[in-house]
Amino acid sequence: MHPTTGRGVLPLGVGLLALLAWELTGRLALVNPVFLPAPSAILARLVADVRGATLLPAALTTLGEALTGAAVAAAVAVPLGYLVAKSVVARRIIEPYAAASQAIPAIALAPLLLLWIGPGFVPIVVLCAIMVFFPIMLNTALGISQIPRDIVNAARLDGAGSRVLLWHVELPLAMPHILTGLRNGFTLSVTGAVVGEFTMGGHGLGMLLTAHSHSVDTTGMFATLVLLSTMAILLYVLIGALERQVESRNDMGTQGPARGTPRPLVGGVLGRRRDGDDDHGTGAERDAGDGTGGADGGVDLHPEHPVRPVLRRG
Repeated sequence: MHPTTGRGVLPLGVGLLALLAWELTGRLALVNPVFLPAPSAILARLVADVRGATLLPAALTTLGEALTGAAVAAAVAVPLGYLVAKSVVARRIIEPYAAASQAIPAIALAPLLLLWIGPGFVPIVVLCAIMVFFPIMLNTALGISQIPRDIVNAARLDGAGSRVLLWHVELPLAMPHILTGLRNGFTLSVTGAVVGEFTMGGHGLGMLLTAHSHSVDTTGMFATLVLLSTMAILLYVLIGALERQVESRNDMGTQGPARGTPRPLVGGVLGRRRDGDDDHGTGAERDAGDGTGGADGGVDLHPEHPVRPVLRRG
């Protein structure tokens, strides 16, 4: 069996066994269904609610709040994370306050947001943004700070300015870390939306859970929780797939000699022509100038690597 297949089969098997035991517990009436309904009953209720006129509109409302809050947080956290990674002064100023924002429970902030902003969509979005801001900022700062210096220095020596360096080198190489923060943040924002609806009202799944709780509708609560979990898992998987695609692009192999093999560089760090050379240049210059070499022999990039076009400038 392929190792990847084995890693997927084991948790799936454990989950199926747990569901089977749960179903038997309900079928044999070992537990009162008011406290723990059987999985089959939960699934039937979920299908019925999805076909009805209540569950899907509530789910779309909660999803909209979560996505908007996470997007607002990302719009603020990614630039601040870049600033924190680039400036010691900014790091000393921003990090303590960002960390303090995570120490305050979301449920304690909700009444204040309700008082300041009023009920509705906006305070729930703000609450989601506060909850997911810190992990996105932290991962952005981590990604920027871990970019290999040899690639940055090679791009600078090849004439890349700050703007070109940001868009064509730093952001592409830091993107896996940024997407990790977004993956965790967007998943957490679903929780923030539900907490906001619990405390500030609304028309989403949080209010639906509250209504089921007041009517002691345990099966309805479980069905709503299953839908919430599915939404969070889908967000996590989709952003995780994008993250893996970016990582594979950044980790592309090299052509020719193995990575780290020194190459002769003629006419500058990235193979600029010297006066007097012919139009085609020497073989060493062509090797250096096509982006397969680097400042110290370590910047060996695949032809489709995202930073290769920058290293070919000049």
